Order: sequence, then structure tokens, then C-alpha cells
Amino acid sequence: MSENNPSFALPTPATERDAEEARKSVIRAAIDRQADPQSREGVMADVLGVVVVGLSQLTVGLSKAKSLAEVNAAAEPLAAIGAAVDMAVKSGALKLPFMVKTGGPEKVLADMTRLSNSVSTALAAAQAPGPVV
Repeated sequence: MSENNPSFALPTPATERDAEEARKSVIRAAIDRQADPQSREGVMADVLGVVVVGLSQLTVGLSKAKSLAEVNAAAEPLAAIGAAVDMAVKSGALKLPFMVKTGGPEKVLADMTRLSNSVSTALAAAQAPGPVV
């Protein structure tokens, strides 16, 4: 094909963006068939609650620990959860989305950074004196 051929078109940023959005829509629809957004949000809220409580208990226990035995005792509840998760991941019984996501953990961290920075910028702008842009 040549550039003079009307059926020949170089990909443009708009068509690449459209293709990426279409791909994301297909993936999101497949995910929605597994569980509705409210159910997913509920599960994630439960997981976050377990992590926050476990981390809080660990932090408090470690701050008061005077011996290695007390450190071990403080870590015990979270270690039990960690051991169960680790065993499930290693056996293949648990597959977390980041494990199969294109780009892996690095892509997840990049997504988190982009989202966090965007939200922080919007929040700072909304809190600044003067009109919100």
C-alpha cells in the first residue's frame, strides 16, 4: 500500500486512543460479568478493612514490644493472614489481577502514581483560594 491509496491510513493518536478505549471497554464488560461494581467495591472494602486493622494492631504491638517474643506476638495475626494468602498464591488458588495485568506490578504502580497525582492536583486546585479551574 502507498500513501496515495485512500485505504491506507497511518494510526493517529485519536485512533490509537479509540482502540485503547475499546479494548478497555471489552475488558471492563468481561469483569462486570464476573461481579457487579458494588460487589467488587464491597469485597475491596472488606480486604482494606482487614489490612488496616491488621496493620494497626501490628503497629501498636510493635511500638509496645520490649522483647522478641512480644514482636512475634504482635506479628502473629497478620502473619497468619499473610501465610494463607502466600499459600493460595503459590498454589495457584488465588490470582490477583495485577499478576495477570499487562505490565505487571510496574504498570500497577505507574497507574497508581498517575491517578494519585491527578487526584492530588485536582484536590489542591479545589482547595486553593479563588475560582476552581
